[in-house]
Amino acid sequence: MDPARDTGSEAASAADRRVGSWQRPGPEPDVGGSGACPRSTAARGCVRYIGRRRVTLHTMTRSLKPSKPDALDTVARQAVVIRRRLGSWFARERRDLPWRRTRDPYAIWLSEMMLQQTQVVTVIPFYQRFMARFPRVDDLAAAGVDEVLRRWSGMGYYARARHLHRAARMVVDAYGGRFPSSVESLRSLPGVGAYTAGAVASIAFDKRAVVVDGNVARVLTRVFEVDLDIRDGRCKALLWEIAERLLPRKRCGDLTRH
Repeated sequence: MDPARDTGSEAASAADRRVGSWQRPGPEPDVGGSGACPRSTAARGCVRYIGRRRVTLHTMTRSLKPSKPDALDTVARQAVVIRRRLGSWFARERRDLPWRRTRDPYAIWLSEMMLQQTQVVTVIPFYQRFMARFPRVDDLAAAGVDEVLRRWSGMGYYARARHLHRAARMVVDAYGGRFPSSVESLRSLPGVGAYTAGAVASIAFDKRAVVVDGNVARVLTRVFEVDLDIRDGRCKALLWEIAERLLPRKRCGDLTRH
């Protein structure tokens, strides 16, 4: 769910309609060239195509009318409805991805590291080959860094591969080959930031861990009409708080996978 994830494969307008991106009807051009309506004031003019169904963003969010800090009050009132609608959408539209078929923290961590700055369609074959060669964290830790880099070749951002190798050795040496389950411990691993730690903790260990990346931030600002720049520190803090309040008490990983 990082900002650069899976953007290239869904850029064309025809594909956008198939996957259900937001688009402006009529002759008006897409704002920002991405097919997205970037501000809440554009909500009434946005259209989403889910399969052949045409749904306006305003229709889906007309009962959610907060602004800035008031968004937190609305989350408290609407959290159950939002989780239910999101769960229904995900059950209908989700893609069958190899890392969604497991709760193994190693496999989930590996996918999250690979998905940083790389499209899903590119990651899938690399992920499958890595899992075939390094099925356990012990196997990855025992390999030489040169082999890891060679098998990573083609995905770019090679610092991720080095972090991957160092983190695997740390899991083996410091944690006896068992992945730590807390967000704080996961963040101590090389290359693991707040998003990746939250994803692994919630999906693999069912912890109440928040995940907010660029895509999540854009969705939350539109749905809750947060009229702040998502790069602003106040906005980031507010969005993380909103995401925290949206989490269910149990099975948080189900929401994170959405």
